[in-house]
Amino acid sequence: MKLLATNRLLDREVHCIPVGKLANSYRGKIGVISEVKRSIRESGLLNPLFVVPAEDGTYKVHVGNNRFIAAKKLGYTHIDCYIAEPGDDLKEMDRFFKMKPIDFP
Repeated sequence: MKLLATNRLLDREVHCIPVGKLANSYRGKIGVISEVKRSIRESGLLNPLFVVPAEDGTYKVHVGNNRFIAAKKLGYTHIDCYIAEPGDDLKEMDRFFKMKPIDFP
């Protein structure tokens, strides 16, 4: 079962990555994860995760840890992701993904 995003914020390719190749160290909060699971069931994945490639061929979830945990708990096997590219400023990408619609011009 693939979790495909409905919105695309960046002008770059979105990759459908197997859950087994994604990793994070964030544990999440039960209440937040439950709410994200409900949202995914009702609306799907609204935006891709943002991941950073690791040397071993896996990807570290940089933005979207709650969505990642919720998708795993829902049984998804693949998730849409943006992959960090050489030259990406990870702090800037973090700020970008945390912007709300009102913050955009």
